[in-house]
Amino acid sequence: MSFTSITQEIMPFMQSYGLLVIFLGVLLEGEITIIIAGILCQRGTVMLGETLIVVVIAAFVSDQIWFHLGRRYGQSFLNNFPFLLKHQDKIQPWIQDKRDYIALAGRFIYGTRIIGYLLLGMNGYSLKRFMLIDSFVATSWCFLGVSLGYFLGTSADSLFGDIRYIEKLLLLIVAVGIGWRWYKERKENDRLNHQAQLKH
Repeated sequence: MSFTSITQEIMPFMQSYGLLVIFLGVLLEGEITIIIAGILCQRGTVMLGETLIVVVIAAFVSDQIWFHLGRRYGQSFLNNFPFLLKHQDKIQPWIQDKRDYIALAGRFIYGTRIIGYLLLGMNGYSLKRFMLIDSFVATSWCFLGVSLGYFLGTSADSLFGDIRYIEKLLLLIVAVGIGWRWYKERKENDRLNHQAQLKH
């Protein structure tokens, strides 16, 4: 089956279930998906107001999941993810005196959100305080990301030319972005596991 035929089958699904796709994308990946969501809003594929609600909820839920995993399972859970463990020593010293900073800035500093929120949960950070701060952070991050995508969407035609089905390109970008991130994390995980085996 050709790529064109595949995308022609995907687009009706995207038009009908676009908000669900965006919700899952923000849960799984985040940065790329939220910009794509803004572009889709500008092009009228999904509604702006509904999309903002969905991405805020997805971002908030994602953050709470990582926080609660750290709170409930602690170091034993983190030990299963060597690609996260390598960042623990860098962030751990901040946990004692700069917890609020991690809660506030975690979403805006690439690569620190998951490990930062896990460590906050592991180290007894106040659940109510985290939910309050994260509700503000998730909302701000989503509005910025969607706004960036929306303004990029206004110049999409001049940047990419006359693309009749730009949504297909956007879906491809999302898929490649998520795939590349998964590949990098798996490769790093394999490397760390190999180093651990050599030490033994």
